Amino acid sequence: MFSQRRRARAVSEAQAALQVGDEVMAAAGIFGTVVGVEDDVVRLQVAEGVVLRVARRAVIPPGTDASGRVSRTPRDEGPGATA
Repeated sequence: MFSQRRRARAVSEAQAALQVGDEVMAAAGIFGTVVGVEDDVVRLQVAEGVVLRVARRAVIPPGTDASGRVSRTPRDEGPGATA
């Protein structure tokens, strides 16, 4: 259960740190690029001229998969990196 809490915390922190330009996936499996961030709403461009308003909590940030697991990226590797 401890690792589940750790994953949930990592996802929450990543959702809080969303920035314009991040490529993300909405919980419904819709991929898009963040073009705006408001309090609890993220605006995702999913195609040229098509922008969706999505609840921030429904966005899976970069570096996580659909189960909420934080995946390792090359920048996570190196001295001091933990698995």
